[in-house]
Amino acid sequence: MRSNDWAGTTGLGALLIALGIVFFAAQVLGLDVGRYGWPMIIVGAGALMLLMGLSGFDPSRGLVFPGTIVTTVGLILLYQNTTRHWESWAYAWALIPASVGVATMLRALLTRHPRGARRGLSMAAFFLVLFALGFSFFEGVVHISGRDLGFLGQYAFPLLLILTGVWMLVARTMRVEFD
Repeated sequence: MRSNDWAGTTGLGALLIALGIVFFAAQVLGLDVGRYGWPMIIVGAGALMLLMGLSGFDPSRGLVFPGTIVTTVGLILLYQNTTRHWESWAYAWALIPASVGVATMLRALLTRHPRGARRGLSMAAFFLVLFALGFSFFEGVVHISGRDLGFLGQYAFPLLLILTGVWMLVARTMRVEFD
């Protein structure tokens, strides 16, 4: 048996034991895992893929991508399911391509490609700014969730637009000078 096969079998066995303990405890304690815990299954599957990609179990490190994406989707669903704030999909979707940028950066760092790491970081930063703009627009201006964010909500969107514009102009100027 190859060491990767043994590590994979051991990891899967430990995961099954842990899941069994969690589900058993939920039954004994009378917890409704179906209502609140189902996103954790998605988070767990993503985390397992991510760990396999990071650990070297997957020599190509390709599992970093689905692991990061699935974990991100699971965390978004966990937040939304817990808070019943499903309207956040209006801007939370930007976290998914941001997770692709994070995965690109992680894989590039693991395979020693600094240029790819910078590209991944740039992609993640772009979509995180898009998430922040979406959040401040949909929550602060449109009030999609019906929550009042007060002073922050009123002024965050215009300020983020200004800061993003300044950042784009400065970044472009610096790029032109270095080319």
